[in-house]
Amino acid sequence: MKFILKKSFLIFLTLFLFTFVFAKEEKLTFVLGTEGGTFYDGTVVSVGGGFSHKYELNFFNVNKFNSFNTYAFQATTKNIDLLLKSTCYFLSLPKFTLGFSGIYHTLFLFNVCFEHDIIGIANLVFGSKEKLFFILDLSLSHKGCVIYSLSPGKKYLPQGGFGFSMAFKKIILDDWKLLAGLKTYEMFRYPVSLNAILFFEGFWKINPKFEMSLGLYARFTDLYSMTAFFDYFSVKCGVSYVF
Repeated sequence: MKFILKKSFLIFLTLFLFTFVFAKEEKLTFVLGTEGGTFYDGTVVSVGGGFSHKYELNFFNVNKFNSFNTYAFQATTKNIDLLLKSTCYFLSLPKFTLGFSGIYHTLFLFNVCFEHDIIGIANLVFGSKEKLFFILDLSLSHKGCVIYSLSPGKKYLPQGGFGFSMAFKKIILDDWKLLAGLKTYEMFRYPVSLNAILFFEGFWKINPKFEMSLGLYARFTDLYSMTAFFDYFSVKCGVSYVF
């Protein structure tokens, strides 16, 4: 476990240092919303924030290489989340984009457990700016959980997982961006089972520097079986500043 965590940290650290040198755009995001359902005793207010960096490289004026790196946190009365994410789009064509994301996520659930996730995601985008986008993400993950109440020899529980996200995105007049779809994970939630999240997200670019967002999320547990049930409905509002 220590070797995996140390190696992952060094990889992410190298990517982030590279981004700081060549960054073309930096964005700070602050999110306020509700959180609850599984792992929570009731509805609580969550506060999250993070930095996102972007840089571009052109190869022979044919292919554009884009990278977006994010470091973020979320805090509620029940837990603290930390996240590192790096996304690279290495193939950018007029109607098709292919990329890869790497994520390291840590969850501290107070007095219950400590959890970490290492996720690899293939990113595919179909469409063009003038039309509707279709976004498909496929992920493989490794989850490790340390449960405080178990005996020392059984505290660490490793698991593997698979996930996906598919959404339609529409850009309206360059100022509005709408997304709607189905996914099995969120920015700070990576369950092993394929729990379903129906979501709608809207983004309003007020000016080149400021952007506001609204997200609606309906979570279901075991939606793909006969024992499916509604888990929680979450609302999150955000504001971003580009500098």
